Amino acid sequence: MLPKGDLGLRSPNGPIAEEHNLVALSDGTLYTMYRTVEGHPCHAYSTDGGKTWTPPAYATYTPGGRPMKNPRACPKIWKTGNDKFLFWYHNHSGKDYKNRNPAWISGGIEKEGHIHWSQPEILLYDPDPDIRISYPDLIEQDGRYWITETQKTVARVHQLDATLLEGLWRQGTVKSVAPKGLILSSDSTQLRTRSVKAPCFPNLYKSGSFTFDVWIKMQNPSAEQIILDSRDQGGKGIVIETTKAGTIQIVLNDGKTKAGWDCDRDLLKPNQLHHVVIMVDGGPKIITFVVDGLLCDGGKYRQYGWGRFGNDLQDVNGSNRISITPAFKGELKMLRIYGRYLRTSEAIGNYLAGHK
Repeated sequence: MLPKGDLGLRSPNGPIAEEHNLVALSDGTLYTMYRTVEGHPCHAYSTDGGKTWTPPAYATYTPGGRPMKNPRACPKIWKTGNDKFLFWYHNHSGKDYKNRNPAWISGGIEKEGHIHWSQPEILLYDPDPDIRISYPDLIEQDGRYWITETQKTVARVHQLDATLLEGLWRQGTVKSVAPKGLILSSDSTQLRTRSVKAPCFPNLYKSGSFTFDVWIKMQNPSAEQIILDSRDQGGKGIVIETTKAGTIQIVLNDGKTKAGWDCDRDLLKPNQLHHVVIMVDGGPKIITFVVDGLLCDGGKYRQYGWGRFGNDLQDVNGSNRISITPAFKGELKMLRIYGRYLRTSEAIGNYLAGHK
């Protein structure tokens, strides 16, 4: 019956506004999130019990900030027992019902009458990319959390790792380097030798994962230069390089199969120090980038900021050394390698810790 008048909450540009769901803020303000077919969910606030609402707008992580991406799939929000919020979505700007795997989760904190959402984490995935995961709900009891979801013909319940959610709510307040799983750490002095001993990378076929974390300054990010190279004479190994588009990409080669992905455009500036984290996750077979504390989502150029690699990619260990190529025009201030994927929240904590 609300809002008043003949029109309900709609999309600012498209014909579809569906599956509205509501939570209440501490002062009674109502907040709603709902799906569209424009690649973004919409949100709105009401301070009078739903009679009137702020003009419908694409949901943003913070007031006036970066818009969130979601296809025509349920963007579900919940208020938890600790008076914080969770947001389930799919973190890409598709326009239809497809590509609901993986599901991503963002944590919300109330600040000055608005919800501020964290950068997201992968929450659930299916090994088959075509499987759809949607229509979730949350069960919370005694500090434990479960998510229910359905794939139309299959319904499941998943207990969540509460530390993942706590990390989302604390994101931006942790300013320290994650110690767990660190298998290489070299500062600028050590990197001046232009070569470091390569650690053993886990097998991606067996769900192994790893992370590169670098502080880097480049004279020209679009100069197509190899930065780090662990390949052997047969080409097996890992390359991190700049591209013509001014991005950094990683290329993985197990001797038979290659895969790669790069960060978003317009993030890397000449002669400016940047923090780049590359997470290669062998569970969902996904590569993600966090650049200067921001998880890449494709921006205005791409539907996705994260990329998949195939199930057949296996052991990408190459040479026993990782070299900084002589042609690279720039400076590496720090190189860290983890034998696991970092969570988004951990990557942001590493960024906020600085390069010293």
